[in-house]
Amino acid sequence: MNPQTLSPESCLRLQDRYTYPWKTEKSWAGSCRQVVVRYTDGTTYRANFNFVK
Repeated sequence: MNPQTLSPESCLRLQDRYTYPWKTEKSWAGSCRQVVVRYTDGTTYRANFNFVK
């Protein structure tokens, strides 16, 4: 996955939660990936994913 800048227009906000529609590559099966979200205030959050199929 290439680094992307998320804008409010690319996310769906529901009750203080944001949903980003994300399609994964079939070639990712059996691999681990990490999503890093950096806010303009400098806060960083990371989410790790393990793709099994």
